[in-house]
This record gives sequence, C-alpha cells and structure tokens, in this order.
Amino acid sequence: EEITRYEDLVEREGLLYKKFTDVPFSGKIEGFFIDKYYGKSNTFSRGYIENGKRNGDWKYYFYNGNLKSKGKILNNTPVGKWKFYKNNGDLIGISSYNPKTGLIFDGPEVLYSGTKKGNIIRIETIKNGKLEGLQQYFYKDEKGKLRKQFYLKNGKKNGYFSDTYQDTQFLRTRGSYKNGELDGEYITSWNVRGVKDKKRILFKNGFTIWEKIYNEKGNLIKFIKYGEHEQRWRHEKSDKTICEYNGSYYDFRLSVTKCYFIEKNSDKIIPKNKNIMDSLH
Repeated sequence: EEITRYEDLVEREGLLYKKFTDVPFSGKIEGFFIDKYYGKSNTFSRGYIENGKRNGDWKYYFYNGNLKSKGKILNNTPVGKWKFYKNNGDLIGISSYNPKTGLIFDGPEVLYSGTKKGNIIRIETIKNGKLEGLQQYFYKDEKGKLRKQFYLKNGKKNGYFSDTYQDTQFLRTRGSYKNGELDGEYITSWNVRGVKDKKRILFKNGFTIWEKIYNEKGNLIKFIKYGEHEQRWRHEKSDKTICEYNGSYYDFRLSVTKCYFIEKNSDKIIPKNKNIMDSLH
C-alpha cells in the first residue's frame, strides 16, 4: 500500500490535500506532522486520511521510535480506548474518549513536552469526566522527574501527597489529606542525602495540634503544642503574646510572671499561677 508523507500534504480549512491538488486527500500517511503555526512536530505518526480528515487506526511515536500512543480517530476526533506510553516503552494506562466531545472521560490524560525526548509533564486521572484518583506532575527537564503527586476523591484532596526537590529527587514535603483538609503528619525535609526532617506538623481535620522543628543535623530544636481550637483563637486574638510552657501554649497579658492556659478543646482561658521563667528551662 502506498504511503504518503506528511511533507507532501498541506492543510486548508481543516482538511488535508496533496500539494498542488484541489481534492481532499485519502490514503495511508506517516511522518512528522507539520503545523502551519508551530512547524514540524517531534512526534512521528502513522495512520489513515479519508476525505482530508484523520480516520481509522492511528499510532504516535516518540522521536526515539518507541510507541507513544495508539487508538482510533473519527473525523479528526479520538474515539474509543487509547493506550498511552512513557518514552522508555512502559504503558501508562488506557483511556476512554467521549465521542461527542473528543475528551477523555475515563483513564489517564497525559501531557508530554514538545521536545524530542517527549518527557511527561503531567498525568491526570479522570473518572466520569472529572479529576479523580492519583494526579502526578513532573518537572519540565530532560529527565522528567516527579514534582508532586496527590489523590482526589469527589473533587477534594484525600490520602497521601508528596512534593520533591528537582535536583536530588528527595522528598521536600509529604503528608495526607482528609476531605480536603490536612490530617495527620505533615513533614518537610532538608534537601540532603538521607532526607532529614526539617519540620513535622500534626494536623487533625485542618487544625494544628503540634509542631516540631529540626536543624540540618536532624536534632529537635523546638516543640510547639497547639490546642485543637488554638489556631482559630490566635486569629481572633492576634494582639496576645504567646509563650510555651510544658508543651502547652500560654498567653501572658497582665504580667511577665504569669501565663494563661488555653484549654485544648475550647477557647476558654484558665489562669495558671506559674512563673514564666520556670517554663523556659
């Protein structure tokens, strides 16, 4: 079967023609697509044209020759199930297209870079036309390193998430969400081998419970304990000065020698006859 190269075609009003002809092209085609605005693509493709439009089975390849994606096209619109791959040949997943919109309604939606290597920029998981499940985003470099990832459930972040340093790929931050609120330990790390903790914060339904701060050697240098309502209390009474005593927070307003305890589960303030200087040792 005769194969026509992309270079031998031109596009006019959304239809493909052979050069110097007035009849929309039909037949098998392959090569690097040439866009009239962006020029030659770095993706090699092979498929069929019918009356000037893409129709039938189509395959797209990375510049290195590995398969990038494959599926069916109807009147220039992808339909049915498509397979997507990484540039090393590994399968990413299978996605289903909505034939009316030409958009993915189930499966991974993959965005590749426009470079010859074709690294992945993001993989967004879609279910029933909405973002759902694991979402991954990558740095725009030649190695395609993971930048961040998180999970979505019913449009809200749920479960584990992480963020990485570009140069070392060590974890920058990690933690978990519950119904869109931080819940559990939120950890930030120093960008050093061994991924030493820089800070640990415990959240419960979005409220800060406690916070631990470490130096670059991994030694704990500060521990701060919050009540479940302390965060809201601090916003409402921002003019108060707060100090730490035995892992709990106090407010000294009347005298530098006395503190006021914030009850953990309420905004009630209970006076404590403790010397502040004692709390600093």
